[in-house]
Amino acid sequence: MLVPDVKGSITVGVQITLWLFMSSRPRQVRPGARSTTRKDAVTPKQHISEASSSNRGLMSQTQLLQSLGDTASTSADTVEVLKRFIRDLDIPERRILVMKAINAVTIALGHVQKSGWMSSAPIPPYSQSAVENTILSAEISLTALRVMKPGVNIEKATLNFVGKLLALKLYEAAWHLLPSTKIGICSILHDPQSVGSKELVIPHPQSELSQDPDLILVIVTYLSYEAHALLHKEPRLVTSLFWDMVSAVNFTTGGYILSWLTSPGAQGIADKLLPLCTSLLKAVELKYTVFGEELSVLLRIYAIQCVLSVGSGEEYKWIWKQARNVVKEYIKYKSAASSSFGKIFDKSLMSCVEIAGSRYGTNDLDADPSFQDLLSEWRRLPVKDRDKAVLGFIGAPTTRSTVNPQFSTSNITIRASKLSLCLTGNPQEFGTLIGTWCEDIQKWASNPGIENENDWTNIYNGLEKLRRKFRRTYESSDLEKYAIIVFASFSDVYSRLIKGRVSSRIIPDLVSATIECRIVLSKHLLKHVDAHTYGKSLDQLTTSLHLLEDSHTNKELVATGKFRTLRQCISGALWNLGSSLYQAGHWDHAIPFISEGVMVDRDLLQTESIDDKGEKYLTDQFYQQMPRRMMLLASCYVKLGERLASTPHEYDAYKLYRDALACLLTLIGRPLDTHCRTSSGFSLPTESPFQHLIGLIERITVIGAYELRLSADISVDTLSLPIDLSPISRGTLIEAQISILRHDTRKNYIGSIVQELLKSVEAIYQKGYPIRFARLARYIEV
Repeated sequence: MLVPDVKGSITVGVQITLWLFMSSRPRQVRPGARSTTRKDAVTPKQHISEASSSNRGLMSQTQLLQSLGDTASTSADTVEVLKRFIRDLDIPERRILVMKAINAVTIALGHVQKSGWMSSAPIPPYSQSAVENTILSAEISLTALRVMKPGVNIEKATLNFVGKLLALKLYEAAWHLLPSTKIGICSILHDPQSVGSKELVIPHPQSELSQDPDLILVIVTYLSYEAHALLHKEPRLVTSLFWDMVSAVNFTTGGYILSWLTSPGAQGIADKLLPLCTSLLKAVELKYTVFGEELSVLLRIYAIQCVLSVGSGEEYKWIWKQARNVVKEYIKYKSAASSSFGKIFDKSLMSCVEIAGSRYGTNDLDADPSFQDLLSEWRRLPVKDRDKAVLGFIGAPTTRSTVNPQFSTSNITIRASKLSLCLTGNPQEFGTLIGTWCEDIQKWASNPGIENENDWTNIYNGLEKLRRKFRRTYESSDLEKYAIIVFASFSDVYSRLIKGRVSSRIIPDLVSATIECRIVLSKHLLKHVDAHTYGKSLDQLTTSLHLLEDSHTNKELVATGKFRTLRQCISGALWNLGSSLYQAGHWDHAIPFISEGVMVDRDLLQTESIDDKGEKYLTDQFYQQMPRRMMLLASCYVKLGERLASTPHEYDAYKLYRDALACLLTLIGRPLDTHCRTSSGFSLPTESPFQHLIGLIERITVIGAYELRLSADISVDTLSLPIDLSPISRGTLIEAQISILRHDTRKNYIGSIVQELLKSVEAIYQKGYPIRFARLARYIEV
């Protein structure tokens, strides 16, 4: 935190804290002479009332509150009496007194404000020392109440008092009260680590508290008052703080005041937040000249953004004039600004347009004469070193491509920006424009005619801004019906750009965006009631896998570490769609999705490695999910087998059960090996994760032997597995099959099957397992 400039302010704060700590301790009395009274005698606690305090020559509580309610009569003695009462009263009485004292000093300071009193020119009867004593009394009372009853209300009371101090231009006194308020806010947010964050920032916590309107009002008030106080400090001490605020990459995050104003919880209290924003704008307009030219421009635009984020149509009548004045002043000294500042200026002013468009739509802006005046002034800036998307939006001349005059390269980001504004401002207009735009951009992608890498990057950034905004908003609005056409267009265009002369620097991001489009598209294409959509949905995901394997993109992806991450994303999409089909009873159609996902998972396991820090690339979540996917695939086979077992398709059911058993053994092969090595018997385990093993072996054995009479082909040892089971596990599984058939060996065909199974298990046990080999004799006797 910045150190207050008032000499002695830190010392006063420490003294108050120490004094409150001492007052909360039990009073210690020096032991006196030995008393002759009984040991169990109890001396009643002395209660301090108004009468007893007056008998001791002190003010009564009523007299104290009267003194605090009149700043002119608030003296150093009044402060001392307040301290004594807080120290000596019981907690319930102390709380009541402190709350009355806070109300009294707040009202008293309001009278001082109405009198026109200023610290530079005190007006009788309010002396400088009397005002200082009133402020000190307020600080003591607020600190005491915060200890006894923390919460939103005490912070509201503190900020109410701080607001009166700012109105009296007592900026250092106001600044001195703000740190304790930040501590209180962070405590309410259950985020004590944020206390140490820099000025002008209250980080957004990961909880629902961040959307509480009362708390948002307190936070915005605090950040506004903190900015007020910092504006009146030495410019060299606060310049970096304001630069960080106005140059935040995304104004919706970061914990600055604009991020709280644009949060969902602030929309319902815009009328309460608006006075804070207009007051901040006035303060900036009064003090911006003390900063450098570039920072002063961005500060004024930032204050305008704050007003726009909570303003109404009434504010829009004058706020664009304010923005126009900023542009006019910037034009005057543009020659002194850095060459790169033009784009920063355009971006900041464009954010104003986006905020306004998201609240009231672009049609209202186009019909606003003051907004059109702003655009006219904006166009006066030279074209050099300007953002092309902004130039297109405001109507400035741009360089046109000769490849496709109907839809030139420079127009891509222009129209994308307009569509982006329509997303939140005018969804109906978005619907009328998006179809034509998708057709035109696909025509452009077939022959873009771009050679410059910077142009590629600008085009990609413009398209990505629209795609990401659509992805964030379409599910919560009426735009979901456009999802297929939008994501299909983007995936098609991006796929063509990857094959073209696109800059290698944006290849990883371009591939990532393409795969994301195809994943979302696969979800929207899949309709459970229409079997024809299953293949289309699966094609999107398999095409994404082929894109990853493409030699042109693989090198760039591996270099940036995105290769494994994208494969995991595709695997997750296959699993989600396959499980949804399984839940809908479409087990046969779920198998291609889940089995493809299992294959991707196996490839990931084979390429698993350890990085330089000794950490695995694959997450713990991946290792938890893969067994579930394998089990779900086995369940699909089982469900289909049950459906076919009661029909003439026994052989198809038999094959499905074998596939299910192969999946299960792949999953539990290693635990099964451990069990068989430590168990003296031949029986299979029944606890998790082996509970499905016996049932599958029984179904395969019974159907294969009794219904299909497949002789030794029913042996579990003939399964094709991606893992190698230990000999003892293989033998135990075959013994389980023999145990199922042993009682029917008098049937010739069953007897021959058992003999074949015995031969295979003998060959397994003959080397290294003499006890198990000897145990086979009982089967031979049978």
